[in-house]
Amino acid sequence: MGCIEAPDRYTVRTYDSWRDSLSYESLMEEHSARIGKEYVPAEDLRGLPYRLSDERRSELMEAARQHLPLGASFSPSALRMHLVPTEEYIPSQSYYAIWDGRGARTEIYNLPARTAGPSYCRKESIDYAAPGMWGICDTLDAELIETFLKEGYGEDADVSAAVDARDEELLDLYRRYEVPISPKRVIDGSQYIHPCRGGFEIIVPDGVVAISERAFGSERMAMAEWFPDVPKWLGIGGLSRDDLVTFGVRDLRCKRIILPDSLRFIDARAFEGAQVEDVVVPPSVEYVGPGAFYGAKRVTVYDTISPEARPADEIFDLYDGIPNSSIGWLGLKPGSYCTLGINKAKMADFEVIVRSADSDEVLYRVYMPFGQMEDKSSGWKTAGGVRERYLGIASMFASSWGRGASFAFSRVDGMFDRLPNQRAKLKTAINRLSYPVDLPREMRERYEAYVARNARRAVAIMAEDDEVDELRALEHLLVKGRNLASLIEEVAKARRMRSYLKKLGQ
Repeated sequence: MGCIEAPDRYTVRTYDSWRDSLSYESLMEEHSARIGKEYVPAEDLRGLPYRLSDERRSELMEAARQHLPLGASFSPSALRMHLVPTEEYIPSQSYYAIWDGRGARTEIYNLPARTAGPSYCRKESIDYAAPGMWGICDTLDAELIETFLKEGYGEDADVSAAVDARDEELLDLYRRYEVPISPKRVIDGSQYIHPCRGGFEIIVPDGVVAISERAFGSERMAMAEWFPDVPKWLGIGGLSRDDLVTFGVRDLRCKRIILPDSLRFIDARAFEGAQVEDVVVPPSVEYVGPGAFYGAKRVTVYDTISPEARPADEIFDLYDGIPNSSIGWLGLKPGSYCTLGINKAKMADFEVIVRSADSDEVLYRVYMPFGQMEDKSSGWKTAGGVRERYLGIASMFASSWGRGASFAFSRVDGMFDRLPNQRAKLKTAINRLSYPVDLPREMRERYEAYVARNARRAVAIMAEDDEVDELRALEHLLVKGRNLASLIEEVAKARRMRSYLKKLGQ
């Protein structure tokens, strides 16, 4: 039996690139002329794809009537493909194909030095591919969609595009065929942004499988329903649409992000602009794209993430190549279009907390001090990337992650003396001693000596997030009878740590 190739899925990237290149009016006039329909407001259309050609529609309809299986439907923004070597000496690798938003696709390969290139490999699987029926549903072509629903393809149908387009006629069609009106993807995240005291919260409903690229970017924040006194124009104060979200003089912070257990994929830059303290990625999630949580302070992942990657200690990514696992890029902001080089990304400090999917216990924490290595010498408009002296360290942090959130700790141990400042060294030492995964005795002694020499500063750093568990683990290094009073003073705002130290004093 043959197979029919499904149309591409649409994503937020489609919308943003479209808006960048054409004005609303010229865009809508061109669109109306092509499909013979009257003008549709851009905020309603949301960048959905043009109607398929008659030839392509006929081909798909005939395939449906023959009950041919639909091939996977792909996102036009970012694909991750797995390469399987055709020769025994070539290791298995992955690469990304990244849509540049203009009409070209750049394939960036990440193969170890002195090995054959991708021409010696064959493509075996594609991650973040979706059921082909998703691509059919994204056409918003009622006749085409109904043909597939009649022929029994409804199980994989997804109403996300129809919901975004507010197409009530198409939604009624889905209801007639008993397709649940519950989107499997978040493409336009504005409807899931809810104002709350002091800011806003993002609640993704259960049943969602994937979150598209920039679904909760700055443009989406502006589309959300806010309180009447909150200005909705993001240009106030010279902000660009890529900046963290500030509405006029009011800085609206993201208080929390709640993600469902049904979620499997989070595309690149999905939540950029949402400055959130903590975000927990459910254990069901297999893939999180670069820059997905730019602006977050802490990101918790589980040891089930990145199942297609190789173990962290088996590979070191090529300089400026695409990472084996994108975990090291979760809190960075990739450069525009298809550039993912560490020397062009916007830097920010963040911490990755890895938990066990079986027991929920914290396995280890890795502090990523990118913000302290950022090159800020070029002025605010062009600032970004990493200072040349720290390029190797930044590449190490971004490139040392692997399958199941594994991390090559021997690399950070070897570069400890080269970390940018005392804060980065203390955070690293505290985490390594509190969660001593693969920690050699020699490095343990070095970390212990460094923390003991800087006890008060170490406690002050832990007090920022009230890290009482870490304090308890390192008490023998930090707490001495003569310094207890000064440490209690240092943790005045950290309730749990203050209580613990006071009990020691008693």
